[in-house]
Amino acid sequence: MAMNDTAYTLADYVSLLKRRRRILLTVFPAAILISVFYAYWLPTLYESTATILIESSSVSDKMVMSTVTIDSDAQINAVRRGALSDDNLRGLIQKLDPYPDSPEMSVDDKISLVRSSVSLQRVNPTDFKPDVSGSAFTISYQNPDRTRAKAVMQQLAELFLDYNRKARERAADETYRFLSEKARAVDAQVRAADQNIADFKRRYGNALPEDRVRNEVAMERARGSLDELEGRIRDAEQHEQDLELQLSQLNPTLAGAAADFRTELANAKAQLAAAEQRYTPEHPDVKRLRRAVAELAARGATESGKAAVPDNPEYLRVSTALATARRDTEALRNQTNRTRSELQAAAGYLSMTPAVEREYTELLREQSTAREQA
Repeated sequence: MAMNDTAYTLADYVSLLKRRRRILLTVFPAAILISVFYAYWLPTLYESTATILIESSSVSDKMVMSTVTIDSDAQINAVRRGALSDDNLRGLIQKLDPYPDSPEMSVDDKISLVRSSVSLQRVNPTDFKPDVSGSAFTISYQNPDRTRAKAVMQQLAELFLDYNRKARERAADETYRFLSEKARAVDAQVRAADQNIADFKRRYGNALPEDRVRNEVAMERARGSLDELEGRIRDAEQHEQDLELQLSQLNPTLAGAAADFRTELANAKAQLAAAEQRYTPEHPDVKRLRRAVAELAARGATESGKAAVPDNPEYLRVSTALATARRDTEALRNQTNRTRSELQAAAGYLSMTPAVEREYTELLREQSTAREQA
């Protein structure tokens, strides 16, 4: 089949209109007449409109997050059902009958007619144009009578405002309960975080990160004290040995002769002290000298029981000085043990600090988070 490539001109279109003029002159006037007839035949309806601004909540969405997202149509339907309930419309009809010219209609029929004559739409509060995210909505009501349309619209607006007020009161109560429960929960979290930190400090109070410098200073001070104490102990032991040697050379009584075993005992103790500094306690020389000191001490005890009461003033002076030196040496040893314990404790706390710091930092972070929510 061959295609028609003939180009139409303006004269062709004019000729077509002339051929179809009867149809155009018949259809267009008929459509206009029918439209005019329906416009005058249909009953007149007056529409009254009110715009209600939806006040935004004073509670931040970040504080109270809704768990259910409701779209615009659902919100409009919810407001419509709440404000246009049967009880509300029944009271409106009893107060102001919207259709007094229809006595044959029952109250329920009028309720249905009022409800179907009301329309809602979300609008922009600035230019009142339709806007699904607008913070205002328009209420429109249609009635055959202009005065009744305006009066009924005023009553309907009051119904919607009253419903909105009650809805906001319910929302405020729910928000108050939610915030109260949230405040109690946050307060409990803060107390729990504080208690956890307090318990942690009781367990690791001296190994916390803020105690690191104090423990380091304590270690350095203890090391310096240990060096000083060990030097003083060596001097005290040497002084004690000198006094023992001096005492061994003195006669306890003015008439008696000095016992040889005292000199031997002093020499044996001096040799034992020197051996203990060079060798371990299990060394043969140390064991031998300990046995010799023990034997000489036992012999001295036996002979002392038989000896007379010392009355040599020089002997008594040196003996008193020796007793004092021994007490001083013992006190230095006790102080050294305490200082060594302090050094070991500070070193132990410092070794625990890295592991303790991680858990302590986490507890502080939890406490900070809980207090930020309060």
